[in-house]
Amino acid sequence: MLIDIALYYVGGRGGVETVTTKVYENLKKKGHRVRVIIAYVPPYLKWIDSLGEVYYYGNEMKNDSYEYLGESYKQLMEKIGLPDICIAAHLPFQSYICSLGINWEKTDKVIPILSWIHGDINIYKDPFLISYAKAHLAISSAVVDGIRSYDKEKNIYLVNNPISINKENIIKRPQDGIFKILSVGRLEEEKNLFMLMHALNKIRGKWKANIIGDGSKRNVLENVAKILRINENISWSGWKEEPWKDIDEASICISTSNTEGFSMVLAEALSRGIPVISTKSGGPKDIVQDGVNGWLVDKNNYFKVAEIINNIINNKIELPSQEVCISSVEKFDENKVVSNIENAIIKELK
Repeated sequence: MLIDIALYYVGGRGGVETVTTKVYENLKKKGHRVRVIIAYVPPYLKWIDSLGEVYYYGNEMKNDSYEYLGESYKQLMEKIGLPDICIAAHLPFQSYICSLGINWEKTDKVIPILSWIHGDINIYKDPFLISYAKAHLAISSAVVDGIRSYDKEKNIYLVNNPISINKENIIKRPQDGIFKILSVGRLEEEKNLFMLMHALNKIRGKWKANIIGDGSKRNVLENVAKILRINENISWSGWKEEPWKDIDEASICISTSNTEGFSMVLAEALSRGIPVISTKSGGPKDIVQDGVNGWLVDKNNYFKVAEIINNIINNKIELPSQEVCISSVEKFDENKVVSNIENAIIKELK
């Protein structure tokens, strides 16, 4: 089977790229031919080097209208041939672009398009354009609900996001009496690390925080940490291509996002035996079992985050075991998730 994964534009370093790579590789292992179709060349080319068949349809950004992109997509398809099925990834309007590009005329064979957005549909431009897909792949139950609000009648498959689970990659817990906090992700507005800064300021006990990631809010966040007089306890580690390889110890992983389609970081932390605290930001409700493998808190409630950590430090509550953490995310194993995607593809082709 020839499967296309179509994207608009990505930088090459984010979660969409990580997930696309896992799905690409595992579909190929199942015997399918997979092509990745992207509008524009990403700035971080190492990601592209890890893939096999990659094609571009946008050419240049002088004209970024849907109609131009659809026509460019059509020209590419005429050159390289149509797929059996197309996965329109990341953004709702990608379904429309793909529709213009592969189903431009009435023929006996209409190529099915499956949408595969990676966040809350309402944060994207023109969310109603997702209805140009024949069916939808959803990475979380929150994304299912969002898609259903725009396209009620079509099939929506909850496939989740894939992670690699290797019990040899367990990250040990500190033995030196210092509570070690981990945050991994972009330092941008939607990640709301200002909430984390204020939570850290309320911790009473010995602690250290390792913040892995970079972004436009880094300087402001560092200044906030200095004003709160907690910066000496924080390591600003910057962006890392493989962050988990550089983490020796961790007590907990925290996500303070305002919105998450899934949250790869939380699932990956749990797969390494690290409990989590997360805001109720959509996708995490499928990952975090409150009081079992971690805790869910309301957005911006940094008092609750600090309360949980202080109670752990003071032995009033226990951290979930590494075994419980790992078993809680086994349903997101990449083999299971890609099988979910493959089954959805087969059903829609029939």
